[in-house]
Amino acid sequence: MNVFFTNAREAKVELKNYCTGHIDVIVRKVDDSSPECRFTGFYGAPRGENRHRSWRFTRTIHAIEHTAWLCVVDFNKTLYGYEHSSRSAWLEWHMWAFSEVVEECSFQDLGWSGVPFT
Repeated sequence: MNVFFTNAREAKVELKNYCTGHIDVIVRKVDDSSPECRFTGFYGAPRGENRHRSWRFTRTIHAIEHTAWLCVVDFNKTLYGYEHSSRSAWLEWHMWAFSEVVEECSFQDLGWSGVPFT
């Protein structure tokens, strides 16, 4: 399954949904010779009391049928206590809720390079 493109003129992008904080599109070759690929760019709720909305949104998008899905996200949350850097306390139950979403959606943490806590 080749869903990669050598130049932008080969790609057809269909906007499915967007608002402040996310964009969701379907990408396929202009000639429809490739399967569609869903791309979601997402910025999670910065305030802890609103993160449940981020988890619900992520589960909703994941539940939409897709052949391939690339989700680029800043969840504003960490999976592990040692990744947390803030004046506010690290709440373990927040980590569990986030961990459930990561597992349900089969996300893979690609890590980062550069300055920690960016």
